Amino acid sequence: MTDTLIARTLNINSEHYDLDALLQDAEITFTPRGRHAVFDYDEIDLLEELAQHHRLGEVD
Repeated sequence: MTDTLIARTLNINSEHYDLDALLQDAEITFTPRGRHAVFDYDEIDLLEELAQHHRLGEVD
């Protein structure tokens, strides 16, 4: 699993999220998987919840 895979799955931008921290949480939460993993709907919901904890503040 990579931070790019997570960003593409959730359609999020690295400018708005701490993808390194999100990846660490995802690696703890999910069973190990490869670079081209496919997430099911429940896993995507959980990833979205995790992502909200790693959303960066708005920068002017």
